[in-house]
Amino acid sequence: MKSDTVQLATIVTCWMLICSALTALITGGRFTSGILVVFITLCCTPALFNPLAKVVLLFRPRLFVVIKKKRRLWLHLNPWLAVGQPGLRDMNGYWRALTDTLRAALKTPRHTVILSSHLLSPRRIARLLRHFPAEHYRCLTLSRPIGRVEKTGLQIDTFLKEWRWYAPSMQCGILVIRKKDNRE
Repeated sequence: MKSDTVQLATIVTCWMLICSALTALITGGRFTSGILVVFITLCCTPALFNPLAKVVLLFRPRLFVVIKKKRRLWLHLNPWLAVGQPGLRDMNGYWRALTDTLRAALKTPRHTVILSSHLLSPRRIARLLRHFPAEHYRCLTLSRPIGRVEKTGLQIDTFLKEWRWYAPSMQCGILVIRKKDNRE
């Protein structure tokens, strides 16, 4: 917990220093009456991420996004979605949307679907694979450590959009799934 406080204090301090430098650049370094207005405006811009995320969600309402790269489909949680502290109804909605999106992605012939998330624990992968029996699908599960930069990025993203501090798990689950050919 103490390291989280240190990280948060470091981020806020760095942001204030960046805002101070930008204010000096914008105002030419002269102390004027508008310098405080510029500084406060720059410091408060992160507060706009939450309302911006809500507006973007109006145009991209899906919970999961499928990105096609070559013959692979990458399944991601919508980056503008604020998950916060979901209730049971929200969690059931996420699972339903995940399985529906994964099934739709697997209907594309000969495509591999990759799902990589810090939220994907072995228990959640096992629960997800119950919907995709081994007779019809080839599955590979992997685990990788989450790097410091990725962890910090997740924390800053959650802090700016949801105004709460988040400590992600240190492992990232990866699920690679493909529909079996009739020949297999």
